[in-house]
Amino acid sequence: MFCLAGYVRPISPFLLLTGLLLALPLQIVAEENKPEQVAEMAFNEWKAGHSTNAIALISEAIRTDPKESRWWHLRAQMNSLLGKRDATIDDLGHALECEPRSRVLLQGRAEELFKAGRITESVRDFDKVNEVEPAFAPYNWQRGIALYFAGRFADGRKQFESHQTVNPHDVENAVWHFLCTARELDFSRAQARLIPIDGDDRVPMTEIHRLFGGQSTPEKVLAEVAIPADTIELTRQQRFYAHLYLALYFEVQGDAVRLASELKSCQPLATQDDFMSHVARVMAAKVKPEAWKPPLLLIPEKSESSKPPTSQ
Repeated sequence: MFCLAGYVRPISPFLLLTGLLLALPLQIVAEENKPEQVAEMAFNEWKAGHSTNAIALISEAIRTDPKESRWWHLRAQMNSLLGKRDATIDDLGHALECEPRSRVLLQGRAEELFKAGRITESVRDFDKVNEVEPAFAPYNWQRGIALYFAGRFADGRKQFESHQTVNPHDVENAVWHFLCTARELDFSRAQARLIPIDGDDRVPMTEIHRLFGGQSTPEKVLAEVAIPADTIELTRQQRFYAHLYLALYFEVQGDAVRLASELKSCQPLATQDDFMSHVARVMAAKVKPEAWKPPLLLIPEKSESSKPPTSQ
């Protein structure tokens, strides 16, 4: 996967609440405590698997302190994990009214807009991210993907060339650079300019790189993932990425039949919490608008509360 190393904002952990506070009815607790305390409660309710209570509590914090972006951001993260895309985008919009030049909030809304298929709006936010924090721009590979779908192929190519400087061993970056170049110029010139990659040992990335370089076949890519990996989850990931990049290969080749087939194979392997799963869904919507509706399913062994939201 693409790398964002070095650009994770430190997270302040929420304090644990006393048993007495947790035992009180939520409405009473919300009315008798400051927004910070209510947000802490919401976080702990979420960790306990009580998503409805968590949303209700953080909504009370927002009602009490509507100009604090943290509360909007926390509820947005909760809604995102629940697959409530429109609510997530709306919450992030309110957060940005409080803090309009926040790179974290802009990046979050850009990604959510992309997942919703609102590509033009997504690119607008991604562009703003690079403007407000230029040092982050080389890491913003999601922007490059959005630019590809927006038809801004030259800008997408430049974004992936920039990302190459901070993540030089990633086959996926080389492939997206290839895709933008092929659309900007043509397939043969994209092959001639395929970025050489060494060190990406994820199955089946080496074979995918060889495929786009004209040195392998789709059958060899699929053979790489035919044997199950050490875990069910790793097997799912490997097979999903094989089918996704084959879909992109057939798209740039103009093979609509094979494109649709590979996207169909992606669907049961996709998850809600993987950005690239949403890339596959956005592609499917282009091929057949009603073919793949959100939300995607979480990985079966995870629950909706297993990945807690974070504070900004």
